[in-house]
Amino acid sequence: MQGSLEAEDLQGRRAVHHAAQAGDNSNSALSLLQREGASIEAVIVNTGQTPLHCAAREGQAGTISTLLSLGADPKLTDKTGKTALDVARQARNGAEAVKV
Repeated sequence: MQGSLEAEDLQGRRAVHHAAQAGDNSNSALSLLQREGASIEAVIVNTGQTPLHCAAREGQAGTISTLLSLGADPKLTDKTGKTALDVARQARNGAEAVKV
């Protein structure tokens, strides 16, 4: 199952990135993906964004909390030098995410 967990779509996103973007309904999926061996800090090659960045961009406060509890590093930066907090501050729906 490891190979399919690390498979990337055309934009370089993995299952954990899609789950992080999907929001609160995917929190159990994130936990399952991690238990099955998916990296909670997988990086999108062309952007350098992690699942935490993806959740922050979408304003998914609950998902951010889940990712942090699973060990995601909030200090990681993308290719532009932004942390997930920076991304949340710039997102139009990121106000709740910034509070986390």
